[in-house]
Amino acid sequence: MKAKHIKTGKIYEIICRCINATNSENEKEMVIYKDQEQFLFVRESKEFLEKFEMIEEEEAKKENSLCEWKHEEFKINYEISCGNQHTFEFHFVEDYEFVYCPFCGKKITVKTLENKSVKEITE
Repeated sequence: MKAKHIKTGKIYEIICRCINATNSENEKEMVIYKDQEQFLFVRESKEFLEKFEMIEEEEAKKENSLCEWKHEEFKINYEISCGNQHTFEFHFVEDYEFVYCPFCGKKITVKTLENKSVKEITE
């Protein structure tokens, strides 16, 4: 089962539900979930349902597609496929070590318009 974080748009896979057995938090229902990099997260079920929306597998595949950042060679103004624009003060998106778009949460791919090269940013 997949869930999308309402604020960031990032997609997570729900691993399971469990019960917190810590003495002070005894018997609270929890959700264990992971991101695309396989990091595991735990959150109280009530909070999870407030911050995430459940999505279908097909929507998850579409949501996990890339966000294309286009710029002219040697220019730092980007047109972004999710409908936003961004200008870096001195460098390019790769120099800031962005992997995911801060606007839509999708993985960034960069296209330089002059030479039509496409580069997917990796971690």
